[in-house]
Amino acid sequence: MADDGKEIEAMLRTVGAKVGIATHPHMLRHTYATQTLVALQRYRKTNRIELVVFL
Repeated sequence: MADDGKEIEAMLRTVGAKVGIATHPHMLRHTYATQTLVALQRYRKTNRIELVVFL
């Protein structure tokens, strides 16, 4: 039975509250996307992925 991520959301909010940061699952998506773009830009001479694909 799917819970649509409610357990993950509750876990993130609990951990965030313990460290004093208001968090939600969508923040993870943005963080991952940002870090991926930074890494692709950093190694743009050696990767074969076009950055425009991620925009």
